[in-house]
Amino acid sequence: MRILFHVHALTIGGAERQLVYLARGLAKKGWSVHVVTLYPGGPFWDELHKEGRCILHSLNRKGRWDFTVIIKLAKYIERNHIDLVQGWMLPCNSFAAIAAKLAGAPMMMAIRASNMEYGIGGRIYAQADRWVAQWLAERVIFNSYVGRDYYVGLGYPSSKCIVIPNGIPCPDVKYFPEPFAHSPPWRIGMIARLDPMKDHVTMFRAMAILLQKDVPVELHLYGDGDREWKQYLKNQARRLGVDAVIHWHGFVKDVWSVLARLDVVASSSCGEGMSNALLEAMMAARPIVATNVGDARRMLDGEAGQCGMVVPARDSRAMGEAIEAMIRNRSRAVEMGMRAREMASKFFTVEA
Repeated sequence: MRILFHVHALTIGGAERQLVYLARGLAKKGWSVHVVTLYPGGPFWDELHKEGRCILHSLNRKGRWDFTVIIKLAKYIERNHIDLVQGWMLPCNSFAAIAAKLAGAPMMMAIRASNMEYGIGGRIYAQADRWVAQWLAERVIFNSYVGRDYYVGLGYPSSKCIVIPNGIPCPDVKYFPEPFAHSPPWRIGMIARLDPMKDHVTMFRAMAILLQKDVPVELHLYGDGDREWKQYLKNQARRLGVDAVIHWHGFVKDVWSVLARLDVVASSSCGEGMSNALLEAMMAARPIVATNVGDARRMLDGEAGQCGMVVPARDSRAMGEAIEAMIRNRSRAVEMGMRAREMASKFFTVEA
């Protein structure tokens, strides 16, 4: 079977990483996998190219108003006798749907967020996606139950909507050091790109609350983003008086070595589908404090019991209090981390 995934680009991101896992896994099973991007290059492009299992092709879009890529994609589908097309988020769901229709191939779409705040262009594509879901897509695949319910509420046909959770590979690391097994300050970590949706400022305010209570903590940030936004965040950290305890590490490829050094993993995001960062923290048996967005509550309050603490989004006081509670009761925090590892190993591997 010949499958084509259509994605914006193969740059660093959780959704892109999930696509790499999926494409790589299907190719290993002997399927012919084509990954067609709007723009060439990127770390994940290099990764897939080096492995040589998937066929990579870029439509080389000239800019946001270049819609000739739809015709190029349709011709590619016809020329390579593609059996199934899957779009991967905005705007590629709409482009893939039209191209697949022109080429006579069935199409599925993927939505990997619960709710998003788009600009005018994004809102137009989001409206187009709803039309695609109703009339052109065979299936609409979500990575979170919250996302599915949100979009069904917007008018997406529930009969077409299915949930396939994210998966992560089991780490090569067989043992992670127990958190809090060192002298303070305690290391709080965020693994997230520098983006407004990740709401780092709420985390900065939570750190200020902890410091006012003389809780010995430091915040380690792993991830990169727009230069201007990074400078804005640094200015906010200075304004809140927490810049001295924040460590900016940028993007780090080996997430497992990062997690091994952290005592608590925090996510202050105001919008998610199913967070890869939380899954990785669970697999590394880290205590977790996360905002109640996407499927965070489902992930951290699973069958094995409470695996972490969930707080309201944009509530810095609740975030600070939850982190403080973990530090005050470190043995319970360690137990939650172990239960999180159990849940991740059972339900959220790539194989599952």
